[in-house]
Amino acid sequence: MDGAARTVTICRTRILDNHSNAYGAGFFSVGYDALSPTTFYRVAFERNVQTSATQFAGGAYVQGVPFTIRESSFLFNEAAGFTGLFLGPEATGTIENSTFYGNVARTGLGAAMSVGTTAAVTIASSTIANNTSTAAFAGGIHVGSTNALTLRNVFVPWNISRQVAGSDVIEFPASRPSGGGAEPAAVPTNLHFVDPLLSAPAWNGGATRTAAIAATSPARDAGTAAGAPAIDQRSLPRDGAPDIGAYEMGSDLIFADGFASGDLSAWPAVETDGGDLAGASTDVLAPTSPGLQGVVNDTHSLFVVDSAPTDENRYRARFYFDPSGFDPGEAQGHFRARIFIAFEENPTRRLAAIVLKRQGGAYSLMGRVRLDGGAQADTTFVPITAGPHVLEIDWRRASGPDALDGSFQMWIDGSVAATLSALDDSVSAVDFARLGALSLKGGAAGTLHWDEFESRRTTYIGP
Repeated sequence: MDGAARTVTICRTRILDNHSNAYGAGFFSVGYDALSPTTFYRVAFERNVQTSATQFAGGAYVQGVPFTIRESSFLFNEAAGFTGLFLGPEATGTIENSTFYGNVARTGLGAAMSVGTTAAVTIASSTIANNTSTAAFAGGIHVGSTNALTLRNVFVPWNISRQVAGSDVIEFPASRPSGGGAEPAAVPTNLHFVDPLLSAPAWNGGATRTAAIAATSPARDAGTAAGAPAIDQRSLPRDGAPDIGAYEMGSDLIFADGFASGDLSAWPAVETDGGDLAGASTDVLAPTSPGLQGVVNDTHSLFVVDSAPTDENRYRARFYFDPSGFDPGEAQGHFRARIFIAFEENPTRRLAAIVLKRQGGAYSLMGRVRLDGGAQADTTFVPITAGPHVLEIDWRRASGPDALDGSFQMWIDGSVAATLSALDDSVSAVDFARLGALSLKGGAAGTLHWDEFESRRTTYIGP
């Protein structure tokens, strides 16, 4: 895009595997006044390739306009010429909560990005790591001679350049000398020349992939709260002492309620069917108390809603459960009901479920995952006794269409009971979940009990 004034806004989009022998394999925009702002919000530029040694930007080229880049990622883009992101002359704006990782520049300029002459750029709470320039410029950010660049809480580790020229933001593995690279506008809350203890980009929650830090990373709690965004790249809250970079380690917890209040006040939404679902009056799942009780006397679903998830690409949930007083309707040939479902919100789409079965008076559990084409992948039914159990699931979204790296695991009483792997389930992320008596059929009756619900993003919860 170039020439006439226009506004460009791209949201929640993946731009990947494009090729160009000119400017911007993934995106190209040129304007010359403030009437042509460009905004990238939750946009992923991945594996785009620019093939001309004399042109710019494997990922995106933005020149001469105000710009904003937030909660976005530039991953594994390659330029035979220069840079992953080119911010050309007179481009002014902010990059915030974004990740630049694994980009390669073959001829020159910063492998992650180049900030052109007279451009004014502020980069805040972002991660710029493991980018490589095979020519005479920065592995991280190349800076034009008269540019204004401000960095705040920026993580710049392990970018590689064959040699250094100009005023570059660069980094080298600890085994190689730096060659004298400089960091403009350096302040203590930017971090480079360290072992980052940083993972490769992955689905860690949110709309774009992030590079997670370890608990012992030097970026942990090392940022300054002044001017730091309230959230990280995944739209998750930052601590009072924010981490440096796009990823805030924070708490792995999404939501938890042990029903200790004796009511459902902790849950943002409930369906009680006139009071059939309520806090239990007695302790039925020792040692926890008092729990949740559902009295099934018709086909109306009873449930509480965990609405705390936000675009979760990995979602774990654990709860205590006792099915012993429940019949899904065996006399009418109905043997199944769902006791947990994880959903995408818009459009509403079931992503994962736990199915309870009773046949001949014997109980069993099955895990179910929705695949991209609409089909379902099911575990086998795992027999359980009539009595209290602890159930946990770990659902993972595939990293891309046909990547076949989605997965699902189910634990019963602390042991892995079923596993699904190589799943094609990249389309949707978890936005909310329901716990209760769901998808009931004619003849369903009896009493179910739940307790100690907890959801997390990555770590095992356990009994």
